[in-house]
Amino acid sequence: MSPILDLDLLRTFVAIVKTGQLKLAAETVSRSQGAVSMQLKRLEEVTGKQLLIRSNQDLKLTQAGIKLLSYSEQLLSLNYQAVKALTVKEEKSHLTFGIPSDYAQDFIRHFMPLLKSELPLLDAKVICDSSRNLRKRVNSEEIDIAIVTGEGAKTSASSLWIEPLIWAAPHGFDLKADEEIPLASFEQDCMIKDIAKQSMKESKRVFKTSFESPVLENLVAAAEAGLGIALLPVSLVNENRLQSLETLSLTQKVISTEIIHSTNLASELVQSISSAFKKAEKKRTSMQ
Repeated sequence: MSPILDLDLLRTFVAIVKTGQLKLAAETVSRSQGAVSMQLKRLEEVTGKQLLIRSNQDLKLTQAGIKLLSYSEQLLSLNYQAVKALTVKEEKSHLTFGIPSDYAQDFIRHFMPLLKSELPLLDAKVICDSSRNLRKRVNSEEIDIAIVTGEGAKTSASSLWIEPLIWAAPHGFDLKADEEIPLASFEQDCMIKDIAKQSMKESKRVFKTSFESPVLENLVAAAEAGLGIALLPVSLVNENRLQSLETLSLTQKVISTEIIHSTNLASELVQSISSAFKKAEKKRTSMQ
């Protein structure tokens, strides 16, 4: 008969890996350091594998430990979802989502099916707008929860993912020193436009706007068609069609995506939605 893995042992194992120290793991799971050490030993006995290599300085996962960590996180997540499903009151939740216009198609294609699967009682209304407008609308409680572009300042927002930015141009594009540089630019106030302006200012070059749009995909198409260079997230750049312009420097080389919400939204619901966003983004990027 196959051994049954104890979720309590798995929870301790994950805590050890995440904290990197038995002492910190003990604080995380509210046990003594000795008890945590015994739980790790018991888990290794059950699995028949050494899971961690311990030294005076750190803890290192073995190959078996790496494999078990992935399954442990999945089992603990399923346990959380099962308990939540049995304890949450069976009532429909009505939520208004705010989504930047650039993410609308990906949101509908990847996120909504996953959200409906994990939160079947959620009744969602979706509003598309710019990130900065969405922030205002969440603050005024017109929108319950939104994903927005990070503004750099320290906030209570939860980070979803971070993505590099590059100046992109068609292959063969030449930045001649004495010529104006054609630009495909956002027409609305946004973080990417701010970063682009700062980069252009620091370059001391002359730029002329040849194309404007509030939608990122349109800027990609304009750059691919040779209408102008564009500052883009790396995930939107097809290397067969566009090249990175290393000669134009960027003070800020990455852009973050955050989730913000009204103060009256339950933290458990926010956590579930954040998890669904991250899963959907992972699926989206894996398909590119």
